[in-house]
Amino acid sequence: MGHDHTINEGLTIAPETVEAVSVAKISERASVAEVQARLTSKYPHFSPDDIAATVARVYARFDRSRIRDYVPLLVERRARAELVSAPTAAL
Repeated sequence: MGHDHTINEGLTIAPETVEAVSVAKISERASVAEVQARLTSKYPHFSPDDIAATVARVYARFDRSRIRDYVPLLVERRARAELVSAPTAAL
């Protein structure tokens, strides 16, 4: 049977919760990868590396966000806004 995971202050997290969080993080990363692919297709005048850097930079802004449900959507919106407002060579 699985073991509980102890976190700070003696609190424990059931293995099912740890697994759910891990799956959610993987799903979030997959969604952000899809965002990057969409933006790369939509903005071919930017290099894929520039778009990847923009998405990574925007995604990093949400590292400390506790509510993760809308992170991929927010990343897409903010990255798109940065791309639209930046000259091609500015990234």
